[in-house]
Amino acid sequence: MSLPLLRMRAVVMVVSAVVLGQLLLVATTGALPTIGHGLGRVFAIERNGEEIGRHEVTFEQRGGRLEVRIKVTVDYRFLFISVYRFEHDAHEIWKDGTLQELRAITNDNGESFDVVVWPQASGLLLNVNGEEHDVGRGAVPSSLWCQDMAQSGQMIDPADGEVMNVKVSAAKWVQMTVRGVTIRAQKFVMTGDLERELWYDSTGMLVKVRFSGEDGSELQFRML
Repeated sequence: MSLPLLRMRAVVMVVSAVVLGQLLLVATTGALPTIGHGLGRVFAIERNGEEIGRHEVTFEQRGGRLEVRIKVTVDYRFLFISVYRFEHDAHEIWKDGTLQELRAITNDNGESFDVVVWPQASGLLLNVNGEEHDVGRGAVPSSLWCQDMAQSGQMIDPADGEVMNVKVSAAKWVQMTVRGVTIRAQKFVMTGDLERELWYDSTGMLVKVRFSGEDGSELQFRML
C-alpha cells in the first residue's frame, strides 16, 4: 500500500449508515449474539480532526435475513492534490445470527481486492482474488457494526481478506458526547492484529472508533 499512515483496509469496521428504520436481529450462535433494535448511522472518517472520507452502512430485512451494505470512500489530499484514494463496497447477509455470505470489492489506491466469504461444513471458506482459504467457524467480519461482534478471536478484513487475531477487553461504561448530546456508552479496547478503541451505545450499535495511524496521527470515525 502506498500510504502506510492510513492502512484503510483494516479501517473498514462498521460504521456509517443511513437510517432505514429499526432492525431486530436475534442470534442463536456464538457468531453474533443477540442485539436489540438499532438504527443505521453515518460516520465521518477523520485524520487529526480533518475529514478525509465517509463510511456508510445500510440495513434491510428480507424475510428472515438481515442484509448489511457498507460503502467507504476516502480521498486524502495534500495541497489539494489527491495522494490516496480508497473505495470499498461490501454486502453481508446474516440469518439467525450466522453469516451466510460476504461479498466485497475494494480499490485501495489502485490495488484491487475481490473478497467472498461463505459457510461450509468445516467453517468458513474465504476467497480472495480467486484464491481460497479455510477460516475458523467463529470468525466474523471486522465491520464491527454491533457490539456483539467485538469479541476476542478471529476477524476477517472485508477489504483485503486478511485474517486477524484479536483480543477485546471487558466493557467499561463511560459518558461521551454524540451529536452534541451526552450519552452512556460501553467502551471496548481491541488489541492484537487490529488495535482499536470502540464505543457502543445502549442499543449495542457503534458510535465511535479511534486508533493511531502508523505515522502517529489520530484517526477516528465520528458519527454524524
